[in-house]
Amino acid sequence: MAKGTLRLLEAQGADAARWEEALAPMPGADIYFTPAYVRLFAELDGDEAAALLWETPRGRVLFPLQIRDLSRLPFWQGAVQRAGVPRARYDATSPYGYSGPLTDVTGGPHAMELVRDFLDVAKEELRSRGLVSLFVRFNPMSGNAAYFPEDALDLSKRSDTVFMDLESSWYKQLSSACHYEVRKSERRGVTVEAAEAPAEWATFGEIYRATMRRRSAREWYIFPQSFLDATREALPGRVTLLLARREGVVLGGSLFLKGFGKGHYHLSGVAAEAAGLGIANRLVVEGARLCAAQGCRTLHLGGGVTPGDGLSRFKASFSPLRAVWEKACIVLEREPYAALVEASRESLKQGEECPEESSGGPFPAYRRGFGASASRDPA
Repeated sequence: MAKGTLRLLEAQGADAARWEEALAPMPGADIYFTPAYVRLFAELDGDEAAALLWETPRGRVLFPLQIRDLSRLPFWQGAVQRAGVPRARYDATSPYGYSGPLTDVTGGPHAMELVRDFLDVAKEELRSRGLVSLFVRFNPMSGNAAYFPEDALDLSKRSDTVFMDLESSWYKQLSSACHYEVRKSERRGVTVEAAEAPAEWATFGEIYRATMRRRSAREWYIFPQSFLDATREALPGRVTLLLARREGVVLGGSLFLKGFGKGHYHLSGVAAEAAGLGIANRLVVEGARLCAAQGCRTLHLGGGVTPGDGLSRFKASFSPLRAVWEKACIVLEREPYAALVEASRESLKQGEECPEESSGGPFPAYRRGFGASASRDPA
């Protein structure tokens, strides 16, 4: 067993301070790794916000987690009765966005060895705490998947994301169609400014939720106003809402996350009546200017729902630069995992055959088909 001290930190109080202190010097640090961000999404889902911190003479590893109580699944009691699955069972996922384990060690071989040793220790710790499975979303801009054991990555879930290099002549890299939309927005009198008052956040919330419903988004993504307000309060100085107005009327908005020299295009919405005004393009361009002015070297736009869809093409119009987004699906306890899959399939009455965790569908397989109440943002 590798030498080191492993702690499970809470996302508040003295633990949160220790978490922030460990994160600060890590080269791949990003807002997604902060306790405030992790706590936001854990509280949204009714989960536990935590981080594993492993400290060794060779370096540190920090791994934010959202720990979920399996007893909330509608088929849990059936799994207990049929297979004797202990009641104190959980699973874990990376918080929404881009996370994974992060280290303060530089240099490929040394970081890879440290993370591999950490993973062995972390798996044992999570098993001892009753965790059945673990889903990891890595951070494309931090490149932390490069230090993860390659055989643990799920290649079927690999995808590309788009980012802008704000230290280059990024405006010249916009596609001709994107340039046209931005100029059209300017010609038609659209202005973009940062929101100040809570009422402006409420206006954005209405537009955002309407936009997501028009796009037939899953219910989980239609965030309530209380969550948007919590985001504003939890991330002071690290989140900015840009609003697009025409003749004083708010017609769209975008949230941008910032920190550690990295910017992220987070949430966005445009009113239905604003079609044809180039507002979506204009918001991203103004967000890039904002992030650059506040010291961000990159602006990560993310990807689409599926490769090559309309959202992917929209984001690709801003930059030719791509980063690889990796995920990992890890079964920690195979027998309880299989029992949960069997119980979920029986509950859904989809036949006797159990889906395997390697089938390419959402992970973990036992959360498939149960909606937001059972699986927020399934893999």
